[in-house]
Amino acid sequence: MKTQLYYLSLLLFATAQALPSGTSMKCGPNSNCEMVNINGTRTYRFKSGMEPGSLDHTRRFQRRQDDEEQSGAELRVIMGEMRMQWGCDTDVGQAMADAISESCRATAGCDSGKTKGIEVAKWEGTRSEPSGATLNIKVEGKYYDEEVRDVFAEAMRATAHDESVETEESKWLDEASPSASQWGLSDRGGDCAIKNFPNYVAINRFEDENLKDYMEIHAELVEGESNCLGATILGAIAGAINPLAGKVFGFAKVLCESEL
Repeated sequence: MKTQLYYLSLLLFATAQALPSGTSMKCGPNSNCEMVNINGTRTYRFKSGMEPGSLDHTRRFQRRQDDEEQSGAELRVIMGEMRMQWGCDTDVGQAMADAISESCRATAGCDSGKTKGIEVAKWEGTRSEPSGATLNIKVEGKYYDEEVRDVFAEAMRATAHDESVETEESKWLDEASPSASQWGLSDRGGDCAIKNFPNYVAINRFEDENLKDYMEIHAELVEGESNCLGATILGAIAGAINPLAGKVFGFAKVLCESEL
């Protein structure tokens, strides 16, 4: 299986600020990557001239490209610190899969200029009917074949499961005003299963301390709340991804963004 996938930020027009290499076990001074802060999001980036397609990248990884097992491979999955409402009854995993399918080609990576808009019902509180809104999801990535894209797409979808997606079963009631009641209008109410999930997920593949490829999604609907997923949930995500990744992609290590 060929093994290359590229990880970029979805925050367009942002300025990247390098962070000290000591903040991570990966991306040391002799590596091809660094940790950066882009509009408050901590993430990994290739150093200039060391990205996929460069001579440096080819030289670093060519010696291993025919290996079936790569002992230094690690799939590092970063779950965003900000947990956000994704709408009423939204299938979070399917929403991410739809965005990847629309933005990411079989080869040559994802179209960073595309935003996938998904119509959802947004929870507005117990006294109002959920409103129609657009959940916007941006995906960026770069890779060299369809098989690699598909593995990363499945791994991204696997991050959203019953334990990692928090569901709030809620009810709303819009009471008719006295004047409306005189005209025969009555109270209206209903249910909403609010889906809460991080607004940012990144999947990075390393070999030793070097970044080989990466992909990320960034979702926007409402202002999120700082609330990292617990250790048990992060472990469950790793358990869901490992059967997909196998030996070539490396075993998954799942972290909250604040742990970087």
